Amino acid sequence: MNVNGNKQFNGRFSISSLQKPNSKGYQIYFGMLLSGAGGGIRTHECLSQRILSPPPYLRLFSGLTIKVINDCHGLTVLADSFLRQLFYNFVDNTIKYGKKTTAIRVYYKKAEAGELRLIYEDDGVGISAENKLKLFKEGFSTGGSTGFGLFLIRKMMDVYGWQIQETGEPGEGAKFTITIPKLNKNGKENFQITR
Repeated sequence: MNVNGNKQFNGRFSISSLQKPNSKGYQIYFGMLLSGAGGGIRTHECLSQRILSPPPYLRLFSGLTIKVINDCHGLTVLADSFLRQLFYNFVDNTIKYGKKTTAIRVYYKKAEAGELRLIYEDDGVGISAENKLKLFKEGFSTGGSTGFGLFLIRKMMDVYGWQIQETGEPGEGAKFTITIPKLNKNGKENFQITR
């Protein structure tokens, strides 16, 4: 069965195809994302297989020479199709602004009160202390882009009931830490870990 263009198997989704927004429709595309964020069917998404696996996801970045280290094996999170956009924006920003980036790593840690920390980090130039305060503001950009990418990520986090911070050290790479509570506002588990 297809739901929003994705094939559903036993309550989990796998990507049938991903499309990069065309450059002329970027603002419209992001506007549609913002208005629909969190409105899709939410199911537990396996990060290592559905979101971060090279065969459909990284094909969006032809010629990618950055090594992607996926340490999210066994982790599923309750999310809709906008989770792909979150990782697309992270990788896109790494490529555009990381300058010297050779690796991206995505991993998780259990935290206090049953929370989970989902971490995306790269080994690029990082983000200055001055820019950290503005990162998630609508229209903020250090490189002449629209300034909607991280703004929309923050909005997606608000809809999911998650929190996001940039916790990297300038000169050592960008590091985005997403805090996911064990339960969502409806009492459903936000994540599951199976190993």
